[in-house]
Amino acid sequence: MKRVLLLLFLVYGMASAQEYFPNNDDISARGEVVVAITNATIVTQPGTVINNGTIILRMVKYRI
Repeated sequence: MKRVLLLLFLVYGMASAQEYFPNNDDISARGEVVVAITNATIVTQPGTVINNGTIILRMVKYRI
């Protein structure tokens, strides 16, 4: 009798257990990296040169 009750409790526990799947549709994480290149020679167009310029690169990655 004890084995039957134990088996029933185990089966009930496994059947009633549910996995948690969060809904993250409205949540987004944003990772941002900013890199600056200084003292660069920048050619904007043929014949136009900027000496000792700074280039700023902003890279954004959205993770959902």
